[in-house]
Amino acid sequence: YQPDDDFDSHGSHVGSTVTSNGIGVAGVAPGARIMNANVFGPDAGTSVARIVDGMNWCVAQGADVINMSLGGGRTRGTATWVADSTTYTNATQAARNAGTVVIAAAGNSNTAIPNTSTGGSFLPAEATGVIAVGATAPPAATGFPFPSQAPNALFDTRAGYSNFNTGNDALGPGVRIYAPGGANTFR
Repeated sequence: YQPDDDFDSHGSHVGSTVTSNGIGVAGVAPGARIMNANVFGPDAGTSVARIVDGMNWCVAQGADVINMSLGGGRTRGTATWVADSTTYTNATQAARNAGTVVIAAAGNSNTAIPNTSTGGSFLPAEATGVIAVGATAPPAATGFPFPSQAPNALFDTRAGYSNFNTGNDALGPGVRIYAPGGANTFR
């Protein structure tokens, strides 16, 4: 596959949150440049090794930030969790040592991470040194355009699908970043 293929448009969605081509969404860092390191194949599959290879490539290219809008569930304490958590933590530490910030999606399962009752976890978001990002959204009944006066509790409501930390806090107050899609794809 071509390294710039975006088979489900998710990378384009996330990229437009950061920057844009000047058409449509403005992005929060319009002067930023995006370096594409697609770690998925045409079947939408990947592996921890491919993800870490992508992280290492980004660091070698001088990336300031690595954003991984991906992840998967594991059961805390299993051999797989130990191996994967250690691998992600080591790669994240190497990136941080090089001055690169590492961000990962918290997940879209509406569950606490780590889940102390089931032992569930979500990697790489829970790896040491990774900044996990959840989603907030206005309630579905909120009309568009959204109120622009900040702060507004509508902006800081955890999206119903977003994973959250064990304190049931999605991101904390003050989030003002919007991207097409998310809780309501027609917004």
